[in-house]
Amino acid sequence: MKNRIQRTLAVFLVLLSFSAGSEIAKDIQELDQKRNQLIGDMLNKELPAIHFNHREMNESQSTEICNLYLKQLDYQKRFLLRRDVTVLHSFARKRADNLEHGTNVLPTTGYGIMRKRIGQVENMVARILSAGLTDWQGLFSICATMAAVRWSML
Repeated sequence: MKNRIQRTLAVFLVLLSFSAGSEIAKDIQELDQKRNQLIGDMLNKELPAIHFNHREMNESQSTEICNLYLKQLDYQKRFLLRRDVTVLHSFARKRADNLEHGTNVLPTTGYGIMRKRIGQVENMVARILSAGLTDWQGLFSICATMAAVRWSML
């Protein structure tokens, strides 16, 4: 049992090192898709053999996986909007099928949405800072009281 786990992990690490080293020039999305497919296929084949009490993936587990992924994706709740969360929750019911077929679209979609939202936040912050609405360095404040009054007006 221990040897089987070690062999599985060794194969997994070797496959990851080969895929990362040989496909650097390829598009990131394509590499991620192949990696996700490989990981999903390996998990689908090996987890039942490794675990003592194999449970079939059902809708409640799929929902729990999706909720955990969302908590890790935007753990401070700074970037994702309510409609983004709704879109990502739509993948929850398909999670068991995706794992079975090796197609893992939730991370790819989540990554794309986060990149878009982070870009929007960066642009918004750049506009605010370039407009001179804030004195984040305290250059225009004579004393702490003046800075407090100025910040209360913003």
